[in-house]
Amino acid sequence: MEQKRWYDNDPVVKLAVNLLEKSSNAVRDYASDFIIERSKNSGYILAVNNFEYFWQRWQDNNIKHFLAMEYLKLVDDETKREICTEVVKYIQSVNEESKEQ
Repeated sequence: MEQKRWYDNDPVVKLAVNLLEKSSNAVRDYASDFIIERSKNSGYILAVNNFEYFWQRWQDNNIKHFLAMEYLKLVDDETKREICTEVVKYIQSVNEESKEQ
């Protein structure tokens, strides 16, 4: 039986997370700020004190990126999809701009 990650269930969420992983820190920072702000505006509160990880994943190297991924895990599926749709659009537009230069 194949083990699925939390974001593998929705193709839009999976795409957003994969694009974030491959993006520059500047793009990750902007997207992470958006994810955190949008999650908070949707009424979600993350209990930060409960996290103790070994810092082995890409998002674990930066607290903002880590919190953004934790918020994405926390929000409901509809909100998660909406947030990720915006993140994908943003990253794709940044990638298009960099190709034009």
